[in-house]
Amino acid sequence: LPWYVLEIRVYRGMDGKFVLYEDNGLDRFSIQNKKYSTIVFQWQENTKTLSISQRTGSFPGMITTIRQFNIVLVANNHGVGVNDTAVPDKVVFYTGSAVQVNF
Repeated sequence: LPWYVLEIRVYRGMDGKFVLYEDNGLDRFSIQNKKYSTIVFQWQENTKTLSISQRTGSFPGMITTIRQFNIVLVANNHGVGVNDTAVPDKVVFYTGSAVQVNF
């Protein structure tokens, strides 16, 4: 099932980068057939900024509506464990275009 709401956890202290890869979850040849999408998340520690790139690629069944990214800055008892964090630090409604989130 597609994830319309995702929790993105940021571990502060230094710069970091993560690439969210998505495909339909069924086709084992998604990469070879270029039927996937990626979104790059990049944390800049000195500016306390999270950059979310424009989505690249596409695949059948891809979420094309607004998605919700719940951004959590991990700290003691906040953004830890396997459960979603009750109160995220920021909420981003993502449409596939680049976004910059300042903290």
